[in-house]
Amino acid sequence: MARAEHRVESVHDRCTNTENTRQNTAAVIQRNDTALASGSMQESDAKQVQSRLADLKSMLHSQTAESQACQTSEGEASDQFNMSRSKLTEMQERIERLDKTLEKLSGAYSWGRHGSGGERDPAIWCKRPLKQDNRSWM
Repeated sequence: MARAEHRVESVHDRCTNTENTRQNTAAVIQRNDTALASGSMQESDAKQVQSRLADLKSMLHSQTAESQACQTSEGEASDQFNMSRSKLTEMQERIERLDKTLEKLSGAYSWGRHGSGGERDPAIWCKRPLKQDNRSWM
């Protein structure tokens, strides 16, 4: 369970970082596009920005694909965590039912000490059935 939870957190952190990087690249592209569109750059600077923009757009495309793949991994990790949590809950419920059944069964028996009464010593306790049908089984 802890391993699945750690995996979800790890994948989530990686996805967050990937998405932040992608958003930063998109913001740089937007600023450069705006600067080119304003026409305030010299021709040599504009050519450098256009060349850089082509590289940035290619990088953005790769980052977008990586971000989408990361989201898929995060979903899978989350599904695996939820399945583990569901199995754990199911097992806990089963244990509770078994505990209740054991309580009911132990109510049908008296815990006592071998031989005559006296203080209870866990080292020598034994199960003795309670009276049933008005007959003493003790």
